[in-house]
Amino acid sequence: NTFSLDNLEVLFSKYATDEYKRRSVNKKGIYISPYALMKRKGNIISFFPFLKEKNLNSIVVDMKDDWGYLHFIPKNPEIRKICKIKNPINLEKVVENARKDGIYLIARIVVFKDRILYNYNNNEFALKDKKTGLPWMGVKLITNNGKVFSKETREYWVDPYNTNVWKYVVEIAKELVERGFDEIQFDYIRFPTDGTNLRDICYPSSVKGMSKENVIFSFLKYARKEINAPISIDIYGNNGWYRSGGMTGQDVEKLFWLPK
Repeated sequence: NTFSLDNLEVLFSKYATDEYKRRSVNKKGIYISPYALMKRKGNIISFFPFLKEKNLNSIVVDMKDDWGYLHFIPKNPEIRKICKIKNPINLEKVVENARKDGIYLIARIVVFKDRILYNYNNNEFALKDKKTGLPWMGVKLITNNGKVFSKETREYWVDPYNTNVWKYVVEIAKELVERGFDEIQFDYIRFPTDGTNLRDICYPSSVKGMSKENVIFSFLKYARKEINAPISIDIYGNNGWYRSGGMTGQDVEKLFWLPK
């Protein structure tokens, strides 16, 4: 596979297809959190009668959650070498029943916030701290009885510039599509925003002159080329109040023009 970090045009038309748009229109459904899935012991099918009762036709399920755990058992040996699995679903059974009931399956995949990948191989993919050289962790200040304390945000971020991170994420997405999911939904497809020490972040794989916005576009260009399914992305909520592209890498006006 070919990876590239480049200054992208807003539209990469050769990856846009009307077929992907056709598949993804008129979908209404619910999101199932890992906690809800755990309470149902991974039984996504138990939600299907509710969807039909409410005239809904889709469901979003965490397949790679906010901590980096996978909720299915992958077959790809490269994924298995890195991943950790928690409360896996019976993928084949879920897909079979979704097809029977006309349910459109959307796999939520958290991209650059990932504790499993952060800790992998002595923090090979983690952001680094410029001052210490150690893996970076966001720090926030809290006040208690007039005293100010420092507290870690407990968010584990990997380097968005690292194309091996891209490959790991996209291989997960590709396997899910190959095994029956209809759409991939990327979340935390951005740079970290929380912590009073954001200026201490070092991006080990950074490319001189490459903006955060173009890193996100480059990842999406690669993902669109590799994944044979509609792709949706979650946008950082603060973009609703102010422009955060320089911090998050999400230029919302441009992202709206991306092919699905």
